[in-house]
Amino acid sequence: MILIMKSNLDIFLKQYQKTRYDVAKITGISEAALSKANRRDPETYTVKLIMALSQTVAISSGATLNQLLQIRDDPHRLMQATTYAEIKQLVHQKEGRFLICGDFSSFLKGVRNASLDDEVNDWFQVGTNGTGTIEMWVITRILTLLTPGENRQLENLKQDIATAYQVHIVDQTTAELSLRILNE
Repeated sequence: MILIMKSNLDIFLKQYQKTRYDVAKITGISEAALSKANRRDPETYTVKLIMALSQTVAISSGATLNQLLQIRDDPHRLMQATTYAEIKQLVHQKEGRFLICGDFSSFLKGVRNASLDDEVNDWFQVGTNGTGTIEMWVITRILTLLTPGENRQLENLKQDIATAYQVHIVDQTTAELSLRILNE
C-alpha cells in the first residue's frame, strides 16, 4: 500500500488565507523547510515550526497543533484549489487527493477528453506492451507545442491531470481528484 501524506500545513494555512510564503516572511523560516514539513506528519513538527505557524495565524501553539492533527485525521479535509495556479501547484507536487472548487467545468471536460476510458487504456497498455502511456504522453506534448502561449500551459495541465489523476465530479462547482496510483 502506498501512503502519501496530504498537505496538512497548506490546508491549515489556507483556512486562515495564509501561505508558506507568508510564514517565511513573518518568521524567517525558509520556504524549503516549510515545503518539507508540508509532507510530514504534524506530530513530527518542531516546536519552532508550531510557534511560527501560530504566530502567523495569531492563535495559540496548542490550538495550532490540535488543528493540524484534526486535519491529518480527517480524510474528508482536503486541499482545495480555486485557481489554475493552485491546481497546477497541487498537480506538480503530486498531491494524493484534492478538490477543485469553482467554475472549472469546461476545463474538467477538457481533462476528461484528454484521458482514455480506463478499459480502453487497459487494452491500449496490452497492445503497446505497457509503453502506451509514455508514448501517448509524448505525442500529446508534441501536439501541444503547436498550441499558442497560455493555452499551451492549460493543455499541458489537462494532460498531466488526465495521466496521473482520476476525476470525480462531486457537484456543479466541485471535483475531487485522486492519484491513479492510490486507486490501484
